[in-house]
Amino acid sequence: MSILKHPSLIIMLLIYFLSACSNAQSEKHSQQVNPYLQLSTQEQNVQQSNNESIVNQQEIGQVVGGSQLPFEDFKERWNAVAEEQMSPLIIKSLEKISNDTELLYRAPLSQQLELIILVSNGTVKQLAINSFGKSQNDIYSMLTGWTQMVNILHPNIHLHDVDALFNTIGVGPNGDLTNVKTKSFTYLDVNYDILPTEKGYTFKASYDKTQ
Repeated sequence: MSILKHPSLIIMLLIYFLSACSNAQSEKHSQQVNPYLQLSTQEQNVQQSNNESIVNQQEIGQVVGGSQLPFEDFKERWNAVAEEQMSPLIIKSLEKISNDTELLYRAPLSQQLELIILVSNGTVKQLAINSFGKSQNDIYSMLTGWTQMVNILHPNIHLHDVDALFNTIGVGPNGDLTNVKTKSFTYLDVNYDILPTEKGYTFKASYDKTQ
């Protein structure tokens, strides 16, 4: 029996074929959605909404906030994070720069980068990274330091979550800081502040909003 003699059968086969192609295309598009954009390290041609919430934990990731850090082993913890990230930004020495009720320590991480640690009752109350350079290498080194600080405060955070967090505060592709402005925000149980300075930036994290 030739199907040419049965035009109704030809029409049915044509409809079935077109329907199958449509479903395949729909499934292909649904599999191409990428929920995370690593904008701080990779160039992506994507525009983010200005009103994106920095505390949207479902988008940035379900990350458990770390409890306050004991200062006793802070140096070892910081250097362990640096080693894990293959970063040269290790703490070689801690210089006490204040001896009041709350102790203040300074740790030079490089010639253009320093870490300031505020300690009270044996625990770390505040961390601040001050940068003093604006070259491309200085910026990448600074972002590495920021990443280490976020990692030590949120031990369970993933790299793509850090990238998403940096993107919401204005860090763009290839370390573009054009959109990084003075900003205060809370991420989980930690309060963060970003302050552009004449020589670079200050990135501060505190458990106490009054600090």
